[in-house]
Amino acid sequence: MSDGPCTFYSYLPATDVGAPDWPHDGNQNPFYENVDAVRRAVRQLKREVAKDPEHSWKPIHLVKIEISAVSRHSVLVLLNEGISSLVKNYEILERIDDNG
Repeated sequence: MSDGPCTFYSYLPATDVGAPDWPHDGNQNPFYENVDAVRRAVRQLKREVAKDPEHSWKPIHLVKIEISAVSRHSVLVLLNEGISSLVKNYEILERIDDNG
């Protein structure tokens, strides 16, 4: 198990206010190992949205997430309560809008 907190990266709609609820935001693969990987995923999503004339791009925040150290207890919390309950801190790193 881990000695300390783990850092991952994700993205969220820029319109969200309050604490994010990662497992319920509609994102199927929400966590990435580094900011470049999440940036690539969001840009790919943006290209897919651009292909569909019925949808328009809505700004997205790239987010750095720190979760509690992995332990037997934290795995139990993850299974019973979901990932959001393990998030210790998150920071918005970047906004990708129509121009980004």
